[in-house]
Amino acid sequence: MTDNHVYFAIVNVPEQAKRQPSGQQLLRQMVSHVTGLPPDIYCIATEPSGRPVIIDRDGAPSTLSVSLSHSGPYLAAAATAVGPIGVDIELARPGRNLPGIAEAAFGQAERRRCNRDGANGFYRTWTLREAIAKALGAGLAMAADRVDRVAAGPDEGYWDWQGWQLAHHRLAAGLSFAMAVRPDHALPGEIVWQNVTPGGV
Repeated sequence: MTDNHVYFAIVNVPEQAKRQPSGQQLLRQMVSHVTGLPPDIYCIATEPSGRPVIIDRDGAPSTLSVSLSHSGPYLAAAATAVGPIGVDIELARPGRNLPGIAEAAFGQAERRRCNRDGANGFYRTWTLREAIAKALGAGLAMAADRVDRVAAGPDEGYWDWQGWQLAHHRLAAGLSFAMAVRPDHALPGEIVWQNVTPGGV
């Protein structure tokens, strides 16, 4: 495994009842893809924060960081040895009070960007904030703490911010996807973001 790779996958799982086992299966497949080892030698545990962790047969935590997210029928997963990673996928839902949520959760500069960019700006900000919070195992409290984090940066693409490597994409109308990874060691080059979804996104 190349140390500067971040692997991600997005799948469509229409039936809600299958979402949790599908998420576990997706993480196992991703870890197997990254390590080249069979998926049945790993267990998926959950920290008190809800963050998933990979455990080997002997009960030792893997050096891989993983993250999982779901919204509507979509599941997204990411894995890397670069450092803590978070992923978030959000399908826009009609009738949400986006300005009210932004006012309660986002920093001032982020709120200005949302006012300028509308729903696209809101979902960009929300998914990036969620991804950072998930990488740290901080949960919703950090995602909604009104501290500016992602007001700067492109609408879509890859960039760095205060030691973080960030990514945001609109996969389709009303579907936003974000990743955040904080390298915990020197990298042998730029981050390589690699989509391992069967057939592509």
